[in-house]
Amino acid sequence: MNKIKIAVSAALGMISLAVSSYGQVTISMSDGDMLLGFRTANAPGNTLNLEVDLGSFSQFTLMNGSSFFLPQLSVLDLQGTYGSGTSWQRSDLFWSISTSSFNPVAGLPDDTIFETSVNNGGTSTIFKAQTATLQIPVSQNIDGAIGGLNGTQSTVNSNFAGLIQDSGNSYNANISQFGGFTRPWGASSFSLMSFQNVENTTAIGGSGFVSSDLYELLPTHSGTANATLLGTFELFGNGTLEFISVIPEPSTYRMLALGGALLCALMILRRRRSVRA
Repeated sequence: MNKIKIAVSAALGMISLAVSSYGQVTISMSDGDMLLGFRTANAPGNTLNLEVDLGSFSQFTLMNGSSFFLPQLSVLDLQGTYGSGTSWQRSDLFWSISTSSFNPVAGLPDDTIFETSVNNGGTSTIFKAQTATLQIPVSQNIDGAIGGLNGTQSTVNSNFAGLIQDSGNSYNANISQFGGFTRPWGASSFSLMSFQNVENTTAIGGSGFVSSDLYELLPTHSGTANATLLGTFELFGNGTLEFISVIPEPSTYRMLALGGALLCALMILRRRRSVRA
């Protein structure tokens, strides 16, 4: 009997330790990690931004038609911050997902920007990429929000989510500029960068979802260029977040194949020259 009590006590102790330690971790958000941010101007939750580290940009650039869920977002965090039950599904609660390479990120040119745009049945905005110099302000402000989440204490529901005061390095201050912009704060030219509706609402209703497309803005050498559509985020009424990767057009595959063939030819030519030398 005593052995059973000891075993039970030990088990309860381990559970208690796990519960008490969960949510006490320090969030370690790396440059190039995707930042999911929520903000609202109205109570409840108007003083807090719920921010979530969704992991490296690289998992969202595969463009192979795959889909996966993002467990870093907890519906309990949404409910606890912005309204219990389904009350967090509000037309005044906004969210978007972004990252940048303002600081060097392996595999990305400096000042590359990733940003979402509201999906309106396949007619979402195609962002325009600009030169690195012109993308710096946006890239820097997105990086400021990433820095604001990095090093903070996580919530009790997710080791990747934190509650940030709505000021300073918060998502709202650095990206939506306190709701004053529908494009990321720092986008100096609305007409050239074509930023609009980067934030979606959480007015989902029922068992449906709202969706936002994810674009990659690689800096240009000069002028502007269409951003690359990588896929779609879907936020469901139960708080589940899913990403669905796009499948490139056949012409894109042909261009990739041609690029690979040219690269192989250059490598062969270089080898021949080194042998002759």
